[in-house]
Amino acid sequence: MGIKKEIEIAIEKAISLREQGNVEEALGAYHEIAKLLEEEGDILNAANAYLEMGLLLNENGEDEKALEWHKKAFDFFNEQQDDRTALVAIYLCVTLTNLGDHEEAINYGLQSLKIYEEMNDEEGMAGMAEAYYALALAKTESNETQEEAIQYFHKALEINNKLKNKEAISSIHNELGNIFLTLDQLEDATIHFKKALDLYKKLDDIEGMASTFVNIAELYEIQEDYRNAGFNFLKAAEQFIECSLPDLAEEFIARTDSLIQELPKSTRRTIRKKIDELNAKLK
Repeated sequence: MGIKKEIEIAIEKAISLREQGNVEEALGAYHEIAKLLEEEGDILNAANAYLEMGLLLNENGEDEKALEWHKKAFDFFNEQQDDRTALVAIYLCVTLTNLGDHEEAINYGLQSLKIYEEMNDEEGMAGMAEAYYALALAKTESNETQEEAIQYFHKALEINNKLKNKEAISSIHNELGNIFLTLDQLEDATIHFKKALDLYKKLDDIEGMASTFVNIAELYEIQEDYRNAGFNFLKAAEQFIECSLPDLAEEFIARTDSLIQELPKSTRRTIRKKIDELNAKLK
């Protein structure tokens, strides 16, 4: 069997194992592909295989293990001066943010941004938006002030508005809302959550709507408006049921239930009736 055929078979095996959820075996298959490609001197495709290993580990919450393979892919792409270096740098920024290494995360985010800026085309613009978003998340999670995070989100927002990327725009508004919520700037938080919700409705993004209803509910809860907090938690629960996330639905039904004693009797009855309806859907 020739090496080309051997690689084709290994790729088919890796994809099949991944689809079946056999993570460890799929990782082994991708590793086999990467080594075969390295032996053939095909560094760029070997880098792609290492990248797939990292992404598979990210998908399964194994960020620490993913880091090794993302770094290997980054080094290979970087050695070949390939533009995909920028994409891997974003994955490294996000992975390192998840692991709490914000300084290194920001370093990779800035490297990605520099490469995309130099591309000077639509692909570069889209990449810059992703890099700004990843940098904003890294800054949000760090112990620094949120000013730079807000600036990065606004830069990502500006580019995504030009690109008319509604999915990204809605996500940025939600993130900005969360920042302003933590800063106790409730009016600004409300503006961004409502913009996010309007976009998610237009996109028919049920999970996005659910997460935004949670954010809005928490906004009301902070203001001790328990009536609106309860109704929004239940709206979130309803959306989570619709997108087959029953555990999350149960969590926010319980959150609502914990608020009932804070409500007037007339509102309690309405809320209780809705809780019963949702619990019936979960059975």
